[in-house]
Amino acid sequence: MFTRVVVCLDGSWLAEQMIPYARGLAEAAHASLKIIRVVDFGEDAERVKRYVDSWSELLHCEAETVQVQHEVASTLLGELWACPDDLPALATRGHSGLLEPLIGSTALGVIRKLGRPVFILHPFTGKNGREAFEMKSIIAALDGSESSEKILPFAAEVAHALRLDLELVQALPDVHDRMPPEIKHDVLEDAYLARCAHRLEKEHGLNVRWDVLHGAPAQAICSYVHGRQGAVLAMTSRARKPLEHALLGSVASACVRRAGVPVLIDALPERAAG
Repeated sequence: MFTRVVVCLDGSWLAEQMIPYARGLAEAAHASLKIIRVVDFGEDAERVKRYVDSWSELLHCEAETVQVQHEVASTLLGELWACPDDLPALATRGHSGLLEPLIGSTALGVIRKLGRPVFILHPFTGKNGREAFEMKSIIAALDGSESSEKILPFAAEVAHALRLDLELVQALPDVHDRMPPEIKHDVLEDAYLARCAHRLEKEHGLNVRWDVLHGAPAQAICSYVHGRQGAVLAMTSRARKPLEHALLGSVASACVRRAGVPVLIDALPERAAG
């Protein structure tokens, strides 16, 4: 679990879209809130400090400006590594078109290298910092592999702390629809999710529901969560060869960009990704 939610700002309105979600999560979890801003070379440090302090005053929270040491992502990682009980919260600045799977370089660096979950948002609303997000459900997306379950202990801890139900979903490609119903039901669908749900209920004292989705995984997951008020998606990311140093796992990347909800994401260690 976490004791503090740290909002990583860069001075843009896009980054500020994360504030209400981070604030709402912190309040629900009885955690503190912190604003951090890395000051890059060439920026007016005093102006940046005034900007950060204004958010601190508005939100009644701690604030910090940090002078960049090497580059923004590595400097931010150093700050986050020093506080292992913090949950980083940041917005993405991904590209579009052929580079759609790419996540902004700072967010990508934090997700892939931090070694613990990150609360991430691809801006999709016009919320401002005065509107706190109320979390109502946590939906963990699995794919049947042990690696996809890496996010489950954290998602379960958050659900337990916030007294929320946990939902598990698994998206099966359309090819499985052509299998005999009795095989699809017994082997592919309920069995796996039911086992995961039973384990989480026993270990964390949760009420766990599950649902099997059909179709392309990213599209099916996004359709399931889109428009769900107060929903948070939880998932594990996996880099894909040969661009593993540039890409977030394709399903995770698409969900971050298109689901329309914030995402709790945990990356596999680089040596295990692929």
